[in-house]
Amino acid sequence: MKKCKVILMGLVFTQLIACSKERRSIDLQTQLPEIVFEEIYPENQGRLKAESLELNKWTWHQDLLPGDVLVPGTHYTFASGQIPSGLTLKIEITGKRSAILRFEGQAQNHHVNDSLRGAILSFQKNAFLGNSEKALEEEDTSYAVGIQFGKGFTISGSVDGAEGEVVLRETKIDQVVTIKPQSNEFTFEKFYEEDDPYVVQIEKHPNGQCCKFIEAEGLMGSHDINNLYLSCHTPQWHHPADENDTFLSSSFTGTYIPVTSNENFHPWSASNLYGDLVLGYRKAFGDSISNGQFISYFNQNTQTWVHPSSPNTSEELNFVFPDPNNSLVFGGEFKEISVLNDKDINLVMSQNVGYSSNGFFVSEYKDFVWHKPSSIFDSNPNYNNTGYYIEEKAFENGYKMKAWITQDWEHVKVQFYKNRNWQSEQVISPPLSQSPIDSDYVNIYLLVNEKGDGSIIWERFTNDPDYPQMFFLFKADINNFQVINVPVNIEDTLSPNDITVQYERFDMNQDGDILIAFTGKKIDSNYNIENKERIFFAEKTSNGWVKPQFAVNCINNVTGSVNEIDDYFQVGLNQLDDSIVAWTETLPNSNYRELHIKMKKNGIWYNSETIASPSVINLGGGSYDYIDAVQGYLALEVGDEGQVYIVYATIDTSGSPYFDVKLASYVNNVWSNDTVYNNYPAGNQEIKAIGVMKTGNALSVFFSVFGDFMIRTKNLANDQWSTSLNLSHLLSNNIIDSESNFVFSHSSDKCDLATVVWKQTGSNFDSRYYLSQFR
Repeated sequence: MKKCKVILMGLVFTQLIACSKERRSIDLQTQLPEIVFEEIYPENQGRLKAESLELNKWTWHQDLLPGDVLVPGTHYTFASGQIPSGLTLKIEITGKRSAILRFEGQAQNHHVNDSLRGAILSFQKNAFLGNSEKALEEEDTSYAVGIQFGKGFTISGSVDGAEGEVVLRETKIDQVVTIKPQSNEFTFEKFYEEDDPYVVQIEKHPNGQCCKFIEAEGLMGSHDINNLYLSCHTPQWHHPADENDTFLSSSFTGTYIPVTSNENFHPWSASNLYGDLVLGYRKAFGDSISNGQFISYFNQNTQTWVHPSSPNTSEELNFVFPDPNNSLVFGGEFKEISVLNDKDINLVMSQNVGYSSNGFFVSEYKDFVWHKPSSIFDSNPNYNNTGYYIEEKAFENGYKMKAWITQDWEHVKVQFYKNRNWQSEQVISPPLSQSPIDSDYVNIYLLVNEKGDGSIIWERFTNDPDYPQMFFLFKADINNFQVINVPVNIEDTLSPNDITVQYERFDMNQDGDILIAFTGKKIDSNYNIENKERIFFAEKTSNGWVKPQFAVNCINNVTGSVNEIDDYFQVGLNQLDDSIVAWTETLPNSNYRELHIKMKKNGIWYNSETIASPSVINLGGGSYDYIDAVQGYLALEVGDEGQVYIVYATIDTSGSPYFDVKLASYVNNVWSNDTVYNNYPAGNQEIKAIGVMKTGNALSVFFSVFGDFMIRTKNLANDQWSTSLNLSHLLSNNIIDSESNFVFSHSSDKCDLATVVWKQTGSNFDSRYYLSQFR
């Protein structure tokens, strides 16, 4: 007796019993007999086994002989439109009452989830003896045809501790399961074949909780996976236990992480929508020209880090390749790091391949396997023609794009990777004019979302020694991975033609809206540059670009004497297109500052406001004391509901100088102020860095000043602050002449997750990196 499979069918809750070579009912309502064609195993290449057919009461038409093939439309009809591409049904007579049915060809898509049921095959009266109408009444003339590809296995598991709804997404096949609060089990509907990769991501965490798996990714075996375990908890900060509890092992002493706290698009770090994080860094190999380029990555699902095991060139997570001929390892740097939502990682690195040449090397982590160049001679030919300042970005749909400055510095080019091939290069910059000012193009920024919409920003730099060095911004727009709206000439700039740009900041939301702020100084007709610094903004929405035309379109007040902004400004943008530009600006005849903002709400830009201004005490003789004078650094966070949080430092110079760290909050259309840290002795010290991160109902503020790295968290639900914590003192009280510096931060809006990497040094304490995480 043959063993049969019981298959649950759809929403009608009927059972289908499918046996090889046998026909059974596909639907208890229609009672159609079923013929199921199975993929040839273990070939599994989309070719199907043939099936035989026996008539019960009638014979085939007297003109149909063994070897004849039935004609569709004459002898039968078949719903061929449902059949996978590449297959064609053929019915061949083998006897008076028998036939063999086969699908010729090879299915293009033949995963287990491409299987189907219910394609109707109906024989016409012309197929039966004497074209008899009775055959249609007395014989089985209609069949439900099914195709079964491969063998399928399911993924399921359990949930513990969830206080709300949880949504999971398997990213390789892209299917979602929702787990209600009263349920503690889940099963994904679609099937997986043996050796299929799977990655289960947490699409939605319960409010105020962060969930994690023990394991939720890998390759499917030859059986169902039914033991995924997801636990949910209330997140809290996790800090180093002591000075030996470092981010990297002791063998990585001397490592340099180049990401800095005030950069928002750095090629050495990347994250995806789920909070997975990749961080690149450099490790010197003991001489002046060689180093290793390493990465560490954080798996949000398991809330664990993966680090290189040793600082060797053979290490899997090292991406600098030695020269096998002379054992030299030249320096290199990452040009692009991206981590996709299914945890695949793309790396592009530029490395010296000698004392005077360099090459580009592409590495990919796909389906849990690294694919890397084999040696220093295995550079990627698709990058041979690129020049300087190359930037690249990878997208979820498999597309890529890269932009670069040509080797003669005179052109900006872009190239798209689509359908597994690099497309033709495109020049997007206007011709450079050599008179009266010689100039080059420098620096490129790719601001493009997953839909392929956004812009490419780059700079023009004047390098003629007879004229001051000046910078101008240009842009080309991208729509659906195609270039549109390139500059028509050298005057078609994003920044005003009568200012030279100094610093710029960018932000972009998932819709492709872009906010840019930049500082600059006015240029007169003789190319003289004024001393006053101005700040500007430009934005791109669904209605196109709004940009400043002239120096007078700046958003700060420049009617007074010399002022400075430098790079002490930030921008923020959320999905509602709420936008803010915040900057600190020096007071007249002073190094101390005020804090200003310009904000957009509900589609309207409001006038610039002063958020913090010091009290000035005139001591006579040209001397002044300042109370609550703003220091340079500031950080801001824009919430999804339009909240704005700005953290800044002030100094009081009356008496013994001291720092305060303050928080300006914009909630429910009202500004309010908090003092986060009070009366921190200033002396000859200065604020090194400052930051703020909102994770759910927690707002964390941190800053570094000389030897201390401080952190404090506010519960936004009850408006209560935690006790401030000096993380440097957690390490050791014996660090002499120490210095602490905030290096990198990242937060995820999928759950209350925040990551901070910071650096501690001392005269009796080598430089080390430490990790603090809210998870």
